[in-house]
Amino acid sequence: MASEAGYPKAADRWMGVAQILCVLFFPWLWFFERIPDSKELPHLTWHWGWLFLPIILGGIKLFRRESARDAGAEIPPATKQAALGAKISLAVMTPFLAVLAANGVLELRGYNRELPTIEFKTREPNDKVEADRVLNHPVLLFTFNPGTIYNAVEINSLGYREREVNPEKAPGSKRVICLGDSITAQGRPNYSGLLHERLQEEAPSEQPWEAFNMGVYGYSSRQGLAVFRLQAKPLKPDYITVYFGPNDRLLHGQMDKHRMSKTASGATKALLENFQEKPLGQYIIGKSRDLALKRQEDLGVEGKVIRVPHDDYRHVLRRFVLEAREIDAEAILLTAPRRELSPGLLSRGFAISVENQEKRHDEYNEIVREVAAELDAPLLDLAKLMEGDSFDHMFADDGIHFDSYSTEHVAKPETQPGLEFIAEQLHQLIVELEQ
Repeated sequence: MASEAGYPKAADRWMGVAQILCVLFFPWLWFFERIPDSKELPHLTWHWGWLFLPIILGGIKLFRRESARDAGAEIPPATKQAALGAKISLAVMTPFLAVLAANGVLELRGYNRELPTIEFKTREPNDKVEADRVLNHPVLLFTFNPGTIYNAVEINSLGYREREVNPEKAPGSKRVICLGDSITAQGRPNYSGLLHERLQEEAPSEQPWEAFNMGVYGYSSRQGLAVFRLQAKPLKPDYITVYFGPNDRLLHGQMDKHRMSKTASGATKALLENFQEKPLGQYIIGKSRDLALKRQEDLGVEGKVIRVPHDDYRHVLRRFVLEAREIDAEAILLTAPRRELSPGLLSRGFAISVENQEKRHDEYNEIVREVAAELDAPLLDLAKLMEGDSFDHMFADDGIHFDSYSTEHVAKPETQPGLEFIAEQLHQLIVELEQ
């Protein structure tokens, strides 16, 4: 019997590796269009002829094996590595060839659609939005200016309407960070300050506890998630409370995810820019834009869209829960109670009608409940807890804020039953979660 010794297995192995590298390289080259300019690397651009390279390598490999068999050499069976390589090649090339085919059909049809340039440069945070109190921010859109006064409370060094807080978490301590909009930021003190007092009076465990807010007037859940990622995570919270929705459902000229600047590496930018130049990219991106415009038309308000649409709101809430767990924290989701909403939103173009806003408000609360149930996340359903008439006196005139919201900048309120209720409910829930 002929021996395997006469067959050069190493050469086959290296040719197999070369085939796999080609298979992985071609999609990269097609999407990025070229190898980045480099002194060490050649300057290559995509061409259909590149697809013949792995075919040629496979043909050479097959020819060598058949020639060796004719010469009487025993051909070794395919190795596990070769079988794995074949699976990788199939998994990569099948969708890639489908993409190439779709793009080719559009090219043959002469499909071409002009799209806006993709911008990745962040806005320069130099211009001031509101005197010295609020500053532009490239990602968050705007922030409080530390050291200034906002509604009779000094903005702390972290940039929030809160007492001064040490960014360094004390060893062995527990920290609760309250994220939200004006409902979280309002109050003298706000509900996070009242929660902090309760945690000092009755700690849920033997460790020292603290609570503070990172809420900002007008923020949506999109901005809140950016606050969590950029600023709250490094503060090492054990719990975050998530109270959004009232601003998410409002109308604006653009969705928040489009208004907020995004940072991207040069590779990501090159990928998106090159894809947008291809017929398939123009088709997919164009159809996405058409869908967004259709949703906009469904609102019945020209030039307006919901700041954070229902699906996006659900996605953001899920990210709060999942990303909190990545740092061994727990996200507590809150629903937003209301009474009859003020028509003031209509005059500012934020709503179609009071009835529409109330309906949408309740829909967003339902999304909070669904996400909490789906991910088994702690839920403080304030909307259900505060349904009865006995809670009416806790709401401000606009039907969404609490207590003396419209006058607290003039005089410190004597009592804040609404904010005190929220703080007490949060304290009870945290005690239960710690047991």
